[in-house]
Amino acid sequence: MALNAEKLVSMARQDPNLVYGEALLNIAATHDKVLALTADTGHYVGAEEFAAQFPERFFDVGISEQNLIGMAAGLAASGYNVFASTFAVFITERVFELLKLDVAYRHLNVKLIGLSSGLSTTTMGNSHYCCDDVAMTTLLPGFTVLAPGDKAELYEMVTQLQDFAGPVYVRINVNQMLHTSPFTLTLGKAMCMTPETELGVQTDAVDVCLLSYGSMVSEALRAAKAITRKGYKAAVYNFHTLKPLDEEALRLILTSSKLVVTLEEHYVQGGLGSMVAQFKGLHDLPAKLLTYGIAQGFFSAGSYLHLLKESRLGASFIVPEVLQVLAAL
Repeated sequence: MALNAEKLVSMARQDPNLVYGEALLNIAATHDKVLALTADTGHYVGAEEFAAQFPERFFDVGISEQNLIGMAAGLAASGYNVFASTFAVFITERVFELLKLDVAYRHLNVKLIGLSSGLSTTTMGNSHYCCDDVAMTTLLPGFTVLAPGDKAELYEMVTQLQDFAGPVYVRINVNQMLHTSPFTLTLGKAMCMTPETELGVQTDAVDVCLLSYGSMVSEALRAAKAITRKGYKAAVYNFHTLKPLDEEALRLILTSSKLVVTLEEHYVQGGLGSMVAQFKGLHDLPAKLLTYGIAQGFFSAGSYLHLLKESRLGASFIVPEVLQVLAAL
């Protein structure tokens, strides 16, 4: 189904994991090589409907994530486009060696869907938090790593992956809607979320550019509004594709902004913050850089807002420091 305005409105009420399940069901209807695998988490993605319509193309391996990856690799090697889903922490950390040797080594057509990444598993605690999946998957040779900024982007990504060759990791930790009208998403290209300050199109320079992905894109937009109210020109870019990183956009941002801020529900180490810092250092680009992410360590289980507060992650936490730095530039 195309993402028209009516569909976007109804999607706002859906669980993001179910949005993935719906998109997968739709592409399976027209692509008979699409398979769905899960590890006892099918109910989270509405897999019952997929299993009912395509019983010969659905496999639940139970709580056995190593088997999930082994089966996915074997089926992909047999010519199928395999979508495998379970909690992000288990589809990355628990099976990393298999991702490297079974999937990446042979560049197989396996699409890994990491459900409930970041801190979004809330009261399930540290066994289920996943704050390093971007770091791990971007290390894998030949992998594409995606992190949609909202449920509409997730739907569009899964739809595009029906014809995408090679291994992919999709990080799901969004429950918001950024898009209220049809939009264009190009894999590998960062998306400007503030059209009025799009660099190279509407303006040649900004005071601050905020870069984010996943759940924190909405917080970056909130921060930009607060900063703009103080008289500064701000832009927000959604780096929904973390590998390959859009280096063309990043170079433009780092040469056209006084201050660049990265914001992510992930450790800064191995995340977007460290990618931007490395690129800036290697190319000797002039912008000042601030990086914000999840504090390394372990957390007391609690609500999502409680966990974000522990890491001081969100617009209300970063805006005061950003304004202080801007005033000193």
